[in-house]
Amino acid sequence: MLLSAEHLTIDFGSRRLLDDVNFYLNEGDKTGIIGINGTGKSTFLKILAGGLEPDAGTVARNPNVQVSVLPQNPVMEDGATVLEQVFLHFPSEFRALNEYEAKSMLNRLGLPDYIIQKAADRIDAENVRFEDVLSQLDLQRQAMEKEKEQAAKLRREMEEARAQAEQYRQRIEEERRKATEKAQAEARAIIEQARDAADETFKELNEMRRRQEQAREWVDDNEQRAQLRRKLNEADAALGGRKEDLPPPPPTRDAVIGDTVELTKMGTQAEVVGVNKDGTLQLQAGILKLKAKQSEVRVLEDVTARKKQSAKDKQRAASVSRPFRAAAAKAELDLRGMMVDEALGAVDLFLDNALMGKLETVTIIHGKGTGALRKAVRDHLKKSRYVKEYRPGVYGEGEDGVTVATLK
Repeated sequence: MLLSAEHLTIDFGSRRLLDDVNFYLNEGDKTGIIGINGTGKSTFLKILAGGLEPDAGTVARNPNVQVSVLPQNPVMEDGATVLEQVFLHFPSEFRALNEYEAKSMLNRLGLPDYIIQKAADRIDAENVRFEDVLSQLDLQRQAMEKEKEQAAKLRREMEEARAQAEQYRQRIEEERRKATEKAQAEARAIIEQARDAADETFKELNEMRRRQEQAREWVDDNEQRAQLRRKLNEADAALGGRKEDLPPPPPTRDAVIGDTVELTKMGTQAEVVGVNKDGTLQLQAGILKLKAKQSEVRVLEDVTARKKQSAKDKQRAASVSRPFRAAAAKAELDLRGMMVDEALGAVDLFLDNALMGKLETVTIIHGKGTGALRKAVRDHLKKSRYVKEYRPGVYGEGEDGVTVATLK
C-alpha cells in the first residue's frame, strides 16, 4: 500500500467539498480523478500530498515514497532549467535516485542533449553530497549496531545476574526455613523436657505433702494417746485404784546401729540408724526420725534378734534362688499374632522376669507386617525404666522383624 485516505472531510466556507471520502493507492496503480472545476480535485490531491490538512479523516503514506503535486499553475524559478524545475520541490537525496528517470523523461520530451548534460552536471554535484550523506548514515548504522550488540550483551549479563540473585535468594530462604524448623523442634524438645521435669517435681511435692500429712497425723495420734493415758492415770489416782507406781523396766546394754529399741516414756518402738559423737541415738520410727539418749531407751533383744535372723534368711534364700531364676528366665519373646495391648502387657511381664533373672540382653520378635506392632513395642521400650537401650535386629537375628534390648 503506497497511500490510503479514510473518511476525509473538508469544508470551503459554507460549502463542503469532500464528505467522508475513502481512497487507496497500491504500487503499480494508475488512477485518474475526473470532475468539473470547483468540485475539489486539487484540494483532494493537496491533502494526499500532505500540503493541506483535512477537517476530518486520516491519510497514511508509505515512508519510502515521496508524494508531490504539480499544481495547475506552477511557479517557475527564473533561470532554472527544466530538470531543476522538476526537482525544485524534492529533497536533495531523491534527486540522485531519480536521475536516470528524469533524463529519459526529458529525452522523450525532445529536449536538447546540452540541456540534459547541464542538468546531469548539477545532479552529479548533488550526488556527491548524497553519497556523503549515505556514508554518514552507514557509519551511524554501524555505531547503532555496535551499541545494539553491547545493549544485548548487557541485557544478557543482567538476566544472568538476576537469575543468580534469585537462586541465592531461594537458597537463603531454604536455609532460613530449615534453621527455623530446627529451632522450633529444639524449642519443642526443651518444652517437653521442662514439662516432664515439672510433672515429676509436682509428683514429688505431692508425695512429700502426703508424707507430711501422715507424719502430722501420727504426731497428733501420739499426742492424743499420751493425753488419754494421762487422763486415765489421773482418773485411776482419783479413784485410788493405783496403790503404788510400777517399777521401772530393768536397764539394758547400750543400743548400737541396727538394734530395735523402745522409748520408755512413749512406749514406741524404733530402729537405731546412727549414734552421734555425744552418745545420743538417731532413731527411725516409721517415717519419723527422732533423737534420744541411751537412758531414754531400752533394747528389745528378742525383736532385734528376730530381725537379724530374718535378714540372714532372706540373704541366704536370695543367693540360692538367683541361679535358678536366671536359668528359668527366657531371653526371647514372640509377639506375632497378638494385638498391641496384649503384646505390651506380655512385654512388661517378660521384662520383669528377665530383670529378676539378671539377663543383660533380650530379643523381642514382633515381625515386619505393617510396622504398627514394631512401632508400639519400640515406643514402649523407650519409656521403660528397665531398658538401657534397644536396636533393630541385624542380618541373622531377624533384621527389622525383631528388636534387641539391653537391660539396666
